[in-house]
Amino acid sequence: METNVKERIQLFGPKRVSSPYNQTSSLNRPDFSESQLSSLESQNDEEMSTMFTKIKSLKSLSEKMGVEINSSNSLINDVNDQFGQLQGTLKKTWNKMLIMAKRSGISWKVWLGVFGVVILMFFIVWF
Repeated sequence: METNVKERIQLFGPKRVSSPYNQTSSLNRPDFSESQLSSLESQNDEEMSTMFTKIKSLKSLSEKMGVEINSSNSLINDVNDQFGQLQGTLKKTWNKMLIMAKRSGISWKVWLGVFGVVILMFFIVWF
């Protein structure tokens, strides 16, 4: 143990410097009156209540954002499923049209043109 003390004295010197934060003398303390202390405490309480209301509103906002994100994710999943079903339906319809064009002996391009003309006629009548 003595060797540890000797090594410590060699490293840090014989006198230990005290921390400036541990001083308890009245010379370093500011002298506040009771009114100043109560004023500071009331200001502190006001700031704490303001911070509490801000944190509460931020918490409420983040919870609402979470609900909105979850509902948006479910909506996106539903739209994705519907597009998948639509893709399957369009594939089946296209394949049926190709089979119909082969059976009738008319090219599928001609049938596509006929359907295009019919759709064009609908637009002309509506507008």
